[in-house]
Amino acid sequence: MKPVLKEPGAIVYFATIVGFSLFVLVFVILNAVRISFSHDEATTFLNYLSGDIFQLFNFISPNNHFLNTVLAKIFYVFGGNREWILRLPNVLGYVMYLAFSFLLVHKWTKKTLAATGFLLLNLNPYVLDFFSLCRGYGLSMAFMVAGLFFYVSFLDKIFRQKTSGSKDLSWSLGMAACAVLANLALLNVYAGLVFFTLGLYIVLNRKNPGPENAFPAVKKRSVINKILVSAFVLFALFFNIVLVGQDFIFSERFTEPVTVKLSGSGTEAVVYGVSLFHGEVPFEHQNGLWRLKQEFYLSAIRFRIPLSSPDKIEAAEIHIGPQTFQVTSEQIQKWKTDQNNKYYFLYSDDSISLKKAIFPHLKPVINWGGDRPFFLSILVRSALVIVLFGAIFGLVLGLGRLLERWAILTKEQLRPLVAATFMLAALVAFPVYLFRKYQAFVYWESNKGFIQDTVFSLIQSSFYGKSHFSLQVLLIFSLIFLSFILFFILFLVYLRRKTFFKIRTAFFLMVILCLAALSTVGQNILFQTPYLYERTAVFFIPLYMLFLVFLIQSLADSRPKMNIPAASLFILLTLLGAFHFSQTASTLWVQDWKFGADTKYMLKELKQLREKDSAPPEKMRLGIHWLFAPATNYYRMKDHMFWLEFGLVSKPGQIPSYDYCYLTPELMPEKDFLKKRKISIIKKYENSGNFLLKAEKIIAPRSP
Repeated sequence: MKPVLKEPGAIVYFATIVGFSLFVLVFVILNAVRISFSHDEATTFLNYLSGDIFQLFNFISPNNHFLNTVLAKIFYVFGGNREWILRLPNVLGYVMYLAFSFLLVHKWTKKTLAATGFLLLNLNPYVLDFFSLCRGYGLSMAFMVAGLFFYVSFLDKIFRQKTSGSKDLSWSLGMAACAVLANLALLNVYAGLVFFTLGLYIVLNRKNPGPENAFPAVKKRSVINKILVSAFVLFALFFNIVLVGQDFIFSERFTEPVTVKLSGSGTEAVVYGVSLFHGEVPFEHQNGLWRLKQEFYLSAIRFRIPLSSPDKIEAAEIHIGPQTFQVTSEQIQKWKTDQNNKYYFLYSDDSISLKKAIFPHLKPVINWGGDRPFFLSILVRSALVIVLFGAIFGLVLGLGRLLERWAILTKEQLRPLVAATFMLAALVAFPVYLFRKYQAFVYWESNKGFIQDTVFSLIQSSFYGKSHFSLQVLLIFSLIFLSFILFFILFLVYLRRKTFFKIRTAFFLMVILCLAALSTVGQNILFQTPYLYERTAVFFIPLYMLFLVFLIQSLADSRPKMNIPAASLFILLTLLGAFHFSQTASTLWVQDWKFGADTKYMLKELKQLREKDSAPPEKMRLGIHWLFAPATNYYRMKDHMFWLEFGLVSKPGQIPSYDYCYLTPELMPEKDFLKKRKISIIKKYENSGNFLLKAEKIIAPRSP
């Protein structure tokens, strides 16, 4: 038998795959190196990577894509904080995505469809964006495709090779669980796999009851396996205890009440608390006392006094829980002060505080309720969580016994499903609870319906801002709808012919698509969670493309005469995809964060302007739109630009108070305003459309 690669067709086939893979991989690497750090990436770095290890477990914001955060932290510790270092987990994830997307189409489709399908899976510029960024979306798609590969292998072994395929199922669920850890939206896909597997086993067991259908007994766990399971259990316990503590921290339950009484003639002073998490919070004035009605962790008490008022605070009596602090005018004069054009402010010092917390993040709190009740509550809540998990696990085992007794499912069939699902639940149940409790989902909130929010947004994003023709979104949606109609026609044809195995993989992918879509609709109805939108739903794109590949393969298998039309159709789709990629691909910006494409280059320009100055100022003040704040802070830290101070600009009147301003087109004032205030435009950036402005400082004439 001749080696496969000696066949001319095989050589062309593998040369196409390898050449294209290298091309798109280089493209992704260039993006990771060149593209400016985005708003969300910089937020990830500042909130989770630049601090201590406990910051990794902050789930108050959905910005924490846990698997990506952990991997990026590892690369940051050993490689530094350069953009491409922090993005390496997703670049490596793309290598994984390439490998498994190729294996999927290569192993179960014909070569022409495999080659064109592989190209089409990797030609969507919107999908490729996320493999170049320090976010969890790319990693989640890589693990999802790997999980689908192992699941199709599992199906192949059950239907064709007549073996259990339990190892492939375990790998599939493990990969899908990793996808969830990278992006919680993949819970919809994971749940689809579990429900599909349960339905599959029930159908198979009813069709072939009896001992001959029993799966081989599971081998006893090895020592290494037991060690790994024990390590996971310990980590899961630590993980959930930390999250319980985090919940108590952000719920601010462990505070003591604070009241303030002012003596002397300082009747016009207004009292505020400086909250650890909420900024400035006002006290309420009643019967001569200032009270803090709500529970807040305070780092200081702030007194606002009008500059125009002669009133002074002569003394203060501050009650924090059981302790009273008598503050004299001499002590008050030593307090930190600040002022603006209307008021001056006093800030209480460290002497006005109860005993400080042991927990590092709570050390600034002056009204701390005590370490003992805090840690005792963590232990009680953690015990309740463990008991709850144990009770659910016991119920599942009991249900499994009943299902086995009723000959619906066997122990060997349930084992990988239960093990993988409980391991995943141990790591995602509490984060999901925290997201719901602190309403973290509002960042992408939309409620127009699954088609409008999810499907249309993905089609629009895939066009990458390019308008090839009018009504292009509706046309693509119509083609997607027709593909499902085609599937149901082929499904009925194969059922009538009793050749279901020819459409088996397309059926599986269609069911997973539908279950993932229906679960998002169900979540919206039951829990009022928003529909997935744009990047939060990006996994639907490769999932649908895989369905399309196997659908066209099923079409080709329906009749010998359909081989050429099916292949021609997919070649046409691939050529159109390649044309669109050539018109939209960029290594300077990504679709969802195009507004921040030039932040890095703007800061480089500022640095060059400062270096050219013969007498550079000690500090340079930069006014920016709030969207640029995280990325500006990241580059300020990364490039040691500590001479740069920046503030937020929300209206044109604030521009003259800064040396330079970097603004979006929406914030740009009229030309007359710029001319009147002597503000010049240094540069308009082509990719983002943003402007760099310079305010000319007027030097007052010297007195003779």
